[in-house]
Amino acid sequence: MEPQLFTECHYSRFSSGGRTNIYGLALFETSMESGLPVDSEFPSNIIRSFPQNISHKLQNQNKSKAIRHLFVSSFYGITCFASATGYWNTVELPLNQDIGEIISMDTFSSDQSNLVFALTTVHTEGDGQHNFTLRIYSLDDASQMYIEEAIFRIAEQCQVIRIPFTPMQLFHTRININGESNTCLLLCGNDGGVHLYLRNKSTNKWEEEHVRSYFPFLASLSESSILSLEIREIGDLKIVAAGCQNGRLHVSIMKFDTSVGDFVPMDEPACVVLFSPITSISVFSSSSSKVSPGDIHMLVTCAVERAIIYCNVDKLVLNRPVYLKECSQYDSVLCSNIMDVDWDGNNEILVGTYGRELLVYKQDIDHHNI
Repeated sequence: MEPQLFTECHYSRFSSGGRTNIYGLALFETSMESGLPVDSEFPSNIIRSFPQNISHKLQNQNKSKAIRHLFVSSFYGITCFASATGYWNTVELPLNQDIGEIISMDTFSSDQSNLVFALTTVHTEGDGQHNFTLRIYSLDDASQMYIEEAIFRIAEQCQVIRIPFTPMQLFHTRININGESNTCLLLCGNDGGVHLYLRNKSTNKWEEEHVRSYFPFLASLSESSILSLEIREIGDLKIVAAGCQNGRLHVSIMKFDTSVGDFVPMDEPACVVLFSPITSISVFSSSSSKVSPGDIHMLVTCAVERAIIYCNVDKLVLNRPVYLKECSQYDSVLCSNIMDVDWDGNNEILVGTYGRELLVYKQDIDHHNI
C-alpha cells in the first residue's frame, strides 16, 4: 500500500482550550434527517440553542435510508456534525457544565430508544479527589424529530451512574437474551475489567450485569487493562478483539450456531504481545459491499510502532501480520478508521497520528497486497 494524497476542503476547529482524545469520536447511523437549511456562514456556523428556523413539517422519513452523523467530544463539551445533502450543521449539545471532564463517549439507537448517548466523566473535587461517572441520555420517542431537535431534547433525560474505577473506552453491541436481541453498553476500566450495562425494561434504568454471562472471553481478561475493544459481526461470524495497555492483543473468533441460537467459539482465543499500548482496533472487510464483503482483516495500531493488518483474521487469526509503511514516521499512531474514501467499492485504511498527519492506505487489488 502507498499513502494517497487528498486535499482538505472544509475544517472545523474546537472552541478555545478544547481538544479530543482517542475515545472522543462516535458515528451515529440513523434514519433521522437534518431539518435545517445550509447556513450562510457554513462551515463556520455553530448552533448553541434550539434553532427557531427548523422545519416543522417532517416528511415521511425513509427508514431504510442510513444517515451518518458524527459526534465529537472535547474535554468539556460535545459537538455533533449533523449530515445533510452537500453540507452539515454543527450543533453543540446543551450539557450541564458541571459534569466535569469528558473521557469517552458512544451513541446508538436501541429497541427502546431512537437515540442513546453515553459518556464517562471525571470531576475533581477541591481536595484533589476524582469522582468518575457514567452518564446515559435516552430519547425514547424521536421517530418524528429531526436530528437537531433530538439533540436538544435528549439532554433533558439523563441517568447518572457513579463508578469506582477510571473509565476508558465505551462500546455498544447486540447480545442475545432468551432469544431476543438487546443492546448493551460495555465500559473498559483501569480495574482490569469490562463492565456491561443493560436497560431494565421494567424500570427503564440502565443496570450493571455480569459480563461473564454474555462474554466469557472478556471476563477471562480481568488481569489486563483494556484500552481498545472491537466486536464485529460479519455474516455468521463474530470477532471479539481486545487490546491492552501492556501491549497484549487478544482475539476470539465465534460462529453462529443455529442449534443454540447464538455465537459459540470456533477455537481457543489467540494472543500476541506487541511492543506498546494498543490504541485502536478495527475489524473490516476488503469490500464495502454488505452483500459480498470479501476477505476479513483486522487493523491494529500501537502507540510506538507501525500499524499492523492481520490478514484473513477469520481463517488465519494472528498468523499473517502485514506492517503498514511510513505510519510510524509521524509520531504516535492514536486512531484509525475504515471506509471507502474513493467510492470504488473497496475499503481504505485511515490512520491518524499525534503529529497531526492523516494517512490513507489503499489495497493493491491486482497484486493482492495490503
